[in-house]
Amino acid sequence: MPALTFPSSSLAVLFPCPDLRVRTLPPGLDSYLTNATVWHIKMKKYSISEAARICGVDRRTLHRWLGRKQIPVPRPEIVDGQLRKSWSAAELAEILEYKKASYWGKGIDRRTGKKAKKK
Repeated sequence: MPALTFPSSSLAVLFPCPDLRVRTLPPGLDSYLTNATVWHIKMKKYSISEAARICGVDRRTLHRWLGRKQIPVPRPEIVDGQLRKSWSAAELAEILEYKKASYWGKGIDRRTGKKAKKK
């Protein structure tokens, strides 16, 4: 009798030991996984440049927020031998929410001394 069954067509079943179907297991192993299916779910990831473009702020602003720990840190991963840092869609939503709550726009124009105009 299986202890855990995974739905859908994966047919992966975790059998508790001892089981008649499992003859011998290495010492210290008390369960056996058969017919395991590896699932790869591709989620859209956003780099710092892409996130800045979507948020409508400069990359330096995102770096400043990262330094102050005001937004989530991007997850590092190695892609084609290069270190890439990226945010998931949920983390990007947090960044947009933070921008909406606390970002008031560009600073003061150096020439005129007035608040910079929006483009």
